[in-house]
Amino acid sequence: SSCGPGTRTRAVWCASGDDSNCLATKPATQEVCSSTDGCGWSVGAFGDCSNTCGTGTRTRTVSCLDAQGGARPAIECGA
Repeated sequence: SSCGPGTRTRAVWCASGDDSNCLATKPATQEVCSSTDGCGWSVGAFGDCSNTCGTGTRTRTVSCLDAQGGARPAIECGA
């Protein structure tokens, strides 16, 4: 599986075996595609609280990565 944009290919031929026998324009053999199967979230640990007493905020790093650990747009991880 993969993550991000790519190209999908297919074989296209005339049923007779001779493309000159087919009158219609030959369909494309390639198209641009995008897959999210290999994308996943990388979630870091929460940091310290921003307040020592009462309500505060803790933050963490969340990134969308491909199978090789490269950063991808969050939309590819379903954000």
